[in-house]
Amino acid sequence: MTTKPHTTFGIFIPQGWKMELVSIPEPTDKWKKTVEVAQLAEKLGFDSIWVYDHFHNVPRPAHETVFECWTVMSAISQLTSTIRLGQMVGCNLYREPSLLAKITSTLDVISGGRLDWGIGAGWYENECRGYGYDFPEPKVRIAMLRECVEIVRSMWTQEETTYDGKYALVIFSGFQRMESGVFVFRQDTLEQVGYMPNYGGHHDCVIVPSTVEQLKYSRSCTV
Repeated sequence: MTTKPHTTFGIFIPQGWKMELVSIPEPTDKWKKTVEVAQLAEKLGFDSIWVYDHFHNVPRPAHETVFECWTVMSAISQLTSTIRLGQMVGCNLYREPSLLAKITSTLDVISGGRLDWGIGAGWYENECRGYGYDFPEPKVRIAMLRECVEIVRSMWTQEETTYDGKYALVIFSGFQRMESGVFVFRQDTLEQVGYMPNYGGHHDCVIVPSTVEQLKYSRSCTV
């Protein structure tokens, strides 16, 4: 029996990265707008809400508010109840894989299993330099991403994790159960180095759950 394709719809909530909150003077009022949109999206029946993992505005820093990705997700998880929570996508350069495993598993638990984890190799050199992060060449960033995914998935699913990679080291880490177990990768980046095959179509991201048969694709559109 063939399963029919199922289309879901998500929405980016205002976060400040694209200057969408610039008309609201006070940061506390900007946050109220973020919450308002997230709760409205859930009320209207959207399947998911998304945020960016960036620290300052584009196309250049403008000294305007940008709410941090995981802080926003944690807060919104307690102000909603059913809508899924995603990042399009996280930057691997900003957090150690072991810490990221703890952040994602914690959010998944406190949200009741609503996390869609997004992760990419990182592309925004200006932001990395500005916040003091190294920005290695593309092949190194991709290799670092691969190690990150392996570590995070192991820490999600195994009783203990020890990992001695070229770029990451985990001596010992315990287990915290994940409800979701969903990955969102930048497809184009991974295809360039042959880490992920092209599953058909030019999409912004590919969502990879526990089995290939459950693959989903995602496209981000501006309306």
